[in-house]
Amino acid sequence: MKRLEMLKEAVPAVKRVAVLFHPTVSGNVSQQQQTQLEAKALGIEIFPLQTKGPDDLESVSSALTATRAEALIVLENPMTFVYRKRIMELVARNRVPVISDSQFYPPAGALMSYSVDMSDQFHRAATYVDKIIRGAKPGDLPVEQPTKFQFSINLRTARELGLTIPQSLLVRADEVIQ
Repeated sequence: MKRLEMLKEAVPAVKRVAVLFHPTVSGNVSQQQQTQLEAKALGIEIFPLQTKGPDDLESVSSALTATRAEALIVLENPMTFVYRKRIMELVARNRVPVISDSQFYPPAGALMSYSVDMSDQFHRAATYVDKIIRGAKPGDLPVEQPTKFQFSINLRTARELGLTIPQSLLVRADEVIQ
């Protein structure tokens, strides 16, 4: 998982990472499981934090303390998207860096995000719509994986956490929030 590698590059000493995900969103579950597998290769211990709704969010801060997590990965789903500012407020209490799979998290206070480029996805979707309008059967169209990603870094958050982001990350960023 690219996000875990980037987190390790930004915070080399990180050994304990919590992953906030929704247990009924299949994409979140598979990403959490993949993160768990890849963490072993990086010497990182993963702590899954399930959240099904806004009432579960209050436990995020205490769960970070209980697990002694040194960072948090937020996997986007409709609930975490809507409550992203609240999640960032709760995490700020613990002073841990956050990386997400959504470009909307760094402006809300996350340290970084590595996400699918949504404008590229919309453009590609329009291509599919055009093909269908011209007579293609949707079932005959290939399923395409995203090929364009966006990497964002929030330097304001880095300063607040006392982190110095390596130049090797900064030059790869598509967006740097000052």
